[in-house]
Amino acid sequence: MLIVASCSAEVIPHDNALIFHPAPLSSKDSSGRSHQIVIPFDASVNLAVTSGFFRLADASGQEVARAGAAMIPMRVASGQQAAIVKLVVIGSKK
Repeated sequence: MLIVASCSAEVIPHDNALIFHPAPLSSKDSSGRSHQIVIPFDASVNLAVTSGFFRLADASGQEVARAGAAMIPMRVASGQQAAIVKLVVIGSKK
């Protein structure tokens, strides 16, 4: 599951062949929006996240997507639980 605390961020998952896969909204509340995607076991995908207005940071507070899109590689081993990717808004781009 991907959690994006923003109303102006694009979530663009794609596989190694650069085929786009939709990331539908799964929930929304005052703390942000959650998108959920299915990643097949043992498949490598990249999650591209970008915002033309907001500055985004990962769960550790490190800014991502400073110039363009943040590329987050993801791979879920067979039988394992996928990690949650959490991004937060840390300001606006000026």
